[in-house]
Amino acid sequence: MRGVYIVRYQIASLAGAKTVLLGTVPSSCVVEILEAYLTNANQGTLEQLSIGLSLVTVFGSAAGTSITAANVQKTEAGTPNTVVTWLADLSVEPTYDANPLHVEGVINVGGYRYEPVPEARRWVGVSKSFGLRMLSAPVNSFKAECVIAYREVG
Repeated sequence: MRGVYIVRYQIASLAGAKTVLLGTVPSSCVVEILEAYLTNANQGTLEQLSIGLSLVTVFGSAAGTSITAANVQKTEAGTPNTVVTWLADLSVEPTYDANPLHVEGVINVGGYRYEPVPEARRWVGVSKSFGLRMLSAPVNSFKAECVIAYREVG
């Protein structure tokens, strides 16, 4: 096991269907997705949203803001930094698998919370990419708090 990491990004005004976090796993490990969140930090108007996690089939020219995950075990000797690379708030989307890893319809004020029991956690293989996605455009834009916690193994 390499370590446990958290990637976070805040989007000031999420207004469309898009990928909010995109991780690319190198050939040196696999990733176990522990938790994922996309929550509303400022909008009080109720509406239904569709949010989920998906595997990328064609990365293409995906583009967004490069960010770095935090190592939640940094106090343990020998725990390395993450090797997964991250993009946030994508402006150019990759192509996703038609069968998502997990999708949920949520009320925007409650947000999306992927917190599976250990036996139901999703894994991402070597040299694969995956994204946390807003699948439907919100009627009202909102400040989005986007988080994925994951374990690198290998």
